[in-house]
Amino acid sequence: MSPLQIVVIHPELLGTYGDFGNARVLAHRAQVRGISAEIICTSHDQSLPATGDIYLLGGGEDRAQIASVDALRSSVGILSGALDRGAQLFAVCAGLQILGESFPGVTGEIITGLGMVPILSLPGSDRIVGEVLVQSDLFDEPLTGFENHRGRTDLRGVDPLGRVLVGGGNGGGAIAQSERVDGLIAGNILATYLHGPALARNPDLADHLLARVIGGLPGLPEGEEIADLLAAERRGALGAAHFGK
Repeated sequence: MSPLQIVVIHPELLGTYGDFGNARVLAHRAQVRGISAEIICTSHDQSLPATGDIYLLGGGEDRAQIASVDALRSSVGILSGALDRGAQLFAVCAGLQILGESFPGVTGEIITGLGMVPILSLPGSDRIVGEVLVQSDLFDEPLTGFENHRGRTDLRGVDPLGRVLVGGGNGGGAIAQSERVDGLIAGNILATYLHGPALARNPDLADHLLARVIGGLPGLPEGEEIADLLAAERRGALGAAHFGK
């Protein structure tokens, strides 16, 4: 069988807070199960490979985000075609905003996005920074991560990844905590504002992405449970800090 191809899109532009680690986590959790996997890095001056199984977009600063979306405009057809044949796309923070209709630029100007999902990102009055706890219907336990962004993302016809228990997620400010959501799920696209990197802090989310490509996953070998223990420790610390339990 051909190796599982994990394509990291523009790591030189979109890699804030160690988001490249998401690729390493996916490759590791596949390989320890006996599934061959390779990481392919595609820079902004290269066309995207059409053969990827999982594509990754990370976070980045404003100018890097704009440079990335400009470079990706000529590859939207390649990426859409890959998703149509069953590939998955996981996007974080700036990567999430890139996929939508538009997002704020360096001075608040509106930058046209790729238009792959019906979302709109606008500048907020302040940055949303800190730890995040998100309850998703996909998992029994909440997801954790770290966020640092000014943009506010409005979902227009797609489902969120989950409900925010702690933090800002897609919104903040005047939005009540009980109404805040994070990320999105749209077909073969899954996105979030969670850094950490997200898949290192949430091994169930990593396995979910792998299963969407591979199908049923074999069990993990002895010793790999450390990732789940660390995830549980983080959830417990956030719960204790914010809910007193």
